[in-house]
Amino acid sequence: MRISCAHCGAKATVVSSRKLSARVTEATCQCSNNDCAARTVVRVVYDHTLTPPLSSCLNELHERLATMPVAEVRRLLEQYAG
Repeated sequence: MRISCAHCGAKATVVSSRKLSARVTEATCQCSNNDCAARTVVRVVYDHTLTPPLSSCLNELHERLATMPVAEVRRLLEQYAG
């Protein structure tokens, strides 16, 4: 993630951060432009998931396979094995 200075547009570097909640982090940033040298605070907010964690996908797959007839599970495994 690239952070730009809100005042001059130069690159800003995170110098410290603190977690405000499970979904919000507050970061203090320092402008890299010596003529500006502004220090600002930005908040990074978790919005939504694009791809769920692999572990949840595997758990769901396991649960679905557990409810299927054995013959159907074998057919699926054979289909994707080779």
